[in-house]
Amino acid sequence: MPGGRPFRVTTATTKVGVVLTGFLLTVFGALTAAAATESTGAVAVVAVLGTALTAVVAGRTFRAAGEPVRPPRPWWRLTGGRTSGSVVAGVFVLQVVSLLTSSPVGPQEGLVVASSASWAAAYLHSALRTPRSTGPRG
Repeated sequence: MPGGRPFRVTTATTKVGVVLTGFLLTVFGALTAAAATESTGAVAVVAVLGTALTAVVAGRTFRAAGEPVRPPRPWWRLTGGRTSGSVVAGVFVLQVVSLLTSSPVGPQEGLVVASSASWAAAYLHSALRTPRSTGPRG
């Protein structure tokens, strides 16, 4: 926000609330797309867009303990630290593995797999590139 205090999420409960809200909105959007279009392609597109929106909002607004609040993060940094980036990357990897092993992968599933694999790579890149913390753990 120009001249004002930027919107930042610093508490764990608010972070959980934001991610849960993004997840629920994505699920409801996918269900609405399924009911309105009867197309699995539309469901996949809504799922990919909802995931992307949630990840971008979280990456730009969440701040870890001790992380500066005012300046924006570098473009590549999605989490406050190595551990959180690795955990989120792991969740996306589990989603990819689950999708690839649960059923035949068609174009719609392929879109979700490609998106999740891309997010896993982005979060892993963020984790590996983030400097090790030298301060107290929080």
